[in-house]
Amino acid sequence: IMYSGIGVNGAKFSDYNKYPLFFEQLKALHPDMLVLSFGTNESYDHMEASAYIEQIRTFIKKVREQNINVPIIISTPAPSLLKGRRTNTYIFDYARSIIQMTETDNVAVWDLYDEFGGMHGIQQLKSQGLIGPDWVHYSKKGYEKQGNLFTEAFLKAYDNFKLKK
Repeated sequence: IMYSGIGVNGAKFSDYNKYPLFFEQLKALHPDMLVLSFGTNESYDHMEASAYIEQIRTFIKKVREQNINVPIIISTPAPSLLKGRRTNTYIFDYARSIIQMTETDNVAVWDLYDEFGGMHGIQQLKSQGLIGPDWVHYSKKGYEKQGNLFTEAFLKAYDNFKLKK
């Protein structure tokens, strides 16, 4: 397994969509699968869910235009609070919209939002030391939990796939 975290703090789908060179260079990785995990930064721009989904679709279209025809898993964003510790309703809308989108767009979804308890679970994340003092970024322990939960879900889905063959 080669894990490549192509990311920049503060990056959004729209940032990648602006630069064709990113998609051209992505081919050099020869990925077998892409896992896309965005959304928190878009929520700070107060982007509506429909515009967010359009950015995801543009990203996927640009990937496919490079003949990168691999399975794509989209992670819903993790729960967070907006500045001033207000409920981040954008994240909830993004999570629901991603789930709806995957039903029609031939991509898979992993629902991190629900795995972390949604907005009802954010206090528990804080008390477990999984989310930082800004209520946005996760601690090392929080990102490790995210990785472990994803791995468990992925392996469970693979086991189910093997059983159906």
